[in-house]
Amino acid sequence: MKPIRLELREFGPYKHEVIQWNEIINEPMFLITGKTGSGKSTLFDAFVYALYNKTTSGKDIASLRTKTADDKDKTIVIFDFELQGKHYRIERTLAYLKTGNKNITSGKVCLMEINAGIETILATKENDVKEKVEQIIGLDDKQFCQIIILPQGKFKEFLLSNSNEKKEVLRSLFNTHFYQKFVDKLQNYAKTLDSNYKLKVLPAARIRNFQKNSQQRPPPLLRSGW
Repeated sequence: MKPIRLELREFGPYKHEVIQWNEIINEPMFLITGKTGSGKSTLFDAFVYALYNKTTSGKDIASLRTKTADDKDKTIVIFDFELQGKHYRIERTLAYLKTGNKNITSGKVCLMEINAGIETILATKENDVKEKVEQIIGLDDKQFCQIIILPQGKFKEFLLSNSNEKKEVLRSLFNTHFYQKFVDKLQNYAKTLDSNYKLKVLPAARIRNFQKNSQQRPPPLLRSGW
């Protein structure tokens, strides 16, 4: 995945910020640095919120809204990225409660693909967007945080995770599900052959052995006078 553009409105400490990643990044891997409290983690949250409607730390997404935001101003994240030669854009508006209102102003989400300036909407419902994003990227939100953006402490968390968790992450990362399915089919086939062998071959062998032993057994001796 290559980030292209990130626009934040009333998101954390950012009143309105636009970052043109494609103008400042020309490498497959980059590092975001800065002083404590400068908003580094907020950028990670913006990526994860836009794609998965989650945060890197698992905190309530309502806390992402700028504390000083006016009721008329919405919290919006627009994230453009490129993957496998395709340009995608996801726009997400955070649900929030206006002062004096009892009902929450609902949020919105839209995932689209952009080709030669033409926008094609791929999904607008939360579940559909989630499914489509995971299909496009090949990772769920937890795996994305462990592998792609690596916020503070997350790489260590991945290294300390158990073998099954590592296996699933690496399987998704390197797209080896096909090989796992192949192994599963071989194991199931082996179990079927084993079951058929036990049901057919072993009983027949027992019968043959019984008949053979019966033929070789000497006849009983008769006592005189009987």
